[in-house]
Amino acid sequence: MLLQITHSTNYCFTDKVFLEPHYFRFRPKSNKTVHVSSYQIEISPTPIGLNEYLDAENNHIQFCWFNQPTDKLNITTTSIIESTPFNPFDFIIYPDNYLTLPFIYDNEIKNLLSIYLIHENLSDELLQFGKQSMHETHGQIIDFISIVIRNTFSEFEKEKRHKGDPHHPNDTFKTQKGSCRDLAWMLIHLFRSMGIASRFVSGYYFIHNPTEGFELHAWIEIFIPGVGWIGIDPSEGIFVNENYIALASSSAYPNTMTVSGTYRGGLAAKLNNSINIVRL
Repeated sequence: MLLQITHSTNYCFTDKVFLEPHYFRFRPKSNKTVHVSSYQIEISPTPIGLNEYLDAENNHIQFCWFNQPTDKLNITTTSIIESTPFNPFDFIIYPDNYLTLPFIYDNEIKNLLSIYLIHENLSDELLQFGKQSMHETHGQIIDFISIVIRNTFSEFEKEKRHKGDPHHPNDTFKTQKGSCRDLAWMLIHLFRSMGIASRFVSGYYFIHNPTEGFELHAWIEIFIPGVGWIGIDPSEGIFVNENYIALASSSAYPNTMTVSGTYRGGLAAKLNNSINIVRL
């Protein structure tokens, strides 16, 4: 499947501002099933410098800096992606002690995964949700993950919320509703509390003939030895397939934002964001 993704992000300021250095995370991540054939970025005003590198969590960063006042910041990216269909269950878990919960990562792996195991203090109700799912599946890790995301998909009301950080996991569970990032953030902390390394992923989800257009999407990856990072989407109740194109993944939500930066001057900024994905 060959996809063209056009992503435009436009900030309009109430007055002339001075842009501090900015971080952009728009370049899709390549993996064994996703190949980035081409990628272009247009930035206005034109930065006087731009440095590209991989951050500590292997995300592609375009870091730029400016030297002139402006009342706008426009970023447009065009990516051509080749995505190959795959079986998300084509793996074996090894060693066998990771087949069932609870498990504890070997010390060497645990040290590497430590930032993906830090979790919030969770309510008894949310913890019971996880314990009940583990009981129903006799601790079988894949069955457990499957039932948790299916139940989240069927029992939680999905809502659109374009701005703001994810809600606290306890609040999302209490209200039984949330955006894709709220549901992902809730389950990340639930899984971490049960000893499963988890991280937040931001990117694109390609749907044929969407009714309301495209927008940024959020999902989860969990780490299982012998398999690596496995993508799961509680908003859809499925394991990630070839329709998911990741931009950034991190232990912390802010490190996946497409644009990070500040400015001096002006009172407010208005944001317009548009994403178009077409199959070539």
